[in-house]
Amino acid sequence: MPPELIIATTFIASFIQSITSFGFALISVPILASASSLSQALPLVAVTGFSNSILLWTFYRQSLQLKTVLRLVVAAMMGLPIGLSLLQWVSEPLLLAILGTCIILYAVYALLQLHLPRLESPNWAYGFGLISGIMLGSYNIPGPPAVLYADCRRWTPAEFKSNLTSFFMVNAIAVIIGHIVQHRMTVATLQAWAIALPGIILGFALGTWLSRFINPEGFRRVVLMLLILMGGRLILLGSQL
Repeated sequence: MPPELIIATTFIASFIQSITSFGFALISVPILASASSLSQALPLVAVTGFSNSILLWTFYRQSLQLKTVLRLVVAAMMGLPIGLSLLQWVSEPLLLAILGTCIILYAVYALLQLHLPRLESPNWAYGFGLISGIMLGSYNIPGPPAVLYADCRRWTPAEFKSNLTSFFMVNAIAVIIGHIVQHRMTVATLQAWAIALPGIILGFALGTWLSRFINPEGFRRVVLMLLILMGGRLILLGSQL
């Protein structure tokens, strides 16, 4: 992957997440996978996403609900090996098509501002966490199921940011270990990570500063529309392989 693309992609992803509280993997995976392959892109997104999560966690940790996050983490760790195995046994064109479809469905759901029924029992975290773990292992995108769970539980904005940021940070550690065990974390991946770090830090700093002046809801809608285009591009790319 060209260094310029790595820096630009991680800068944009970090910038967007610092404003909207979502989107690092949703933005970076489609771009980097389109420029290389899923097997090359996912380990890089894992380590860069972890770096971004650390920065976010320092800002949003005050409203952390530890028990809630632990339920999601335990279930996600059960789903993680399933997701990682899909990279070995399922063809990349099919994985790209599924990923593109999931991104489009999530973006449409968020754009329409649909609200699923309220879930009173916290034990629903295990089901959503399991699906999140599968998506984490196969695409490094655990966000959509976790966001749906947060919506069903009617988390406040502060709880949303703190709980999900903590969840994503733990997930990133686990998926990095998984990629190391499966020999996907190479020297080239670590070199690309070092290249990406300035973009991540700058994107986070700029996004945090500009978030005081930008309408986050309007910006969020623009990002979601871009995700629909990215999802369509992934489906097209998969059909051409």
